[in-house]
Amino acid sequence: WTLLKNRSHVGRIKPHHIRTHRKPVIQEVKTPPASTKKRGSGRPTQPAPKPDYLILQEPMEGKPSYLIVEVWLPGVQSSAKLTLDVGEDRLILHAHPALYFLEVELPYNVIPMECGAQFDVDSHLLTIALMVTEETAQ
Repeated sequence: WTLLKNRSHVGRIKPHHIRTHRKPVIQEVKTPPASTKKRGSGRPTQPAPKPDYLILQEPMEGKPSYLIVEVWLPGVQSSAKLTLDVGEDRLILHAHPALYFLEVELPYNVIPMECGAQFDVDSHLLTIALMVTEETAQ
């Protein structure tokens, strides 16, 4: 410990910059004019193609208890490139970066929390199992 006699500090005082007001949490940024905008940035100009798919029901006759959706995705190397969203009456699949996009209205309402998916790396086949609810889609 050092005892300071009639001094508030030891050594030289360095100049300090004290911010008087806070920056906003979300800053507004103006977009550059169209002439200075880089080419190739932003969303792709062509939509992603729709992959081949097949919807099967189990059991085959009568009202199903499960829907099985098989989607062929050639060019996709792993499931890390896939985003799958399941709603009560639709299924949305996006393969990044803009390889495939699939949005399907399902013939029956399903339980989104009771679905499972498997991706076979060798055959590039995504298999989705969906449990059907008691009510039918309108």
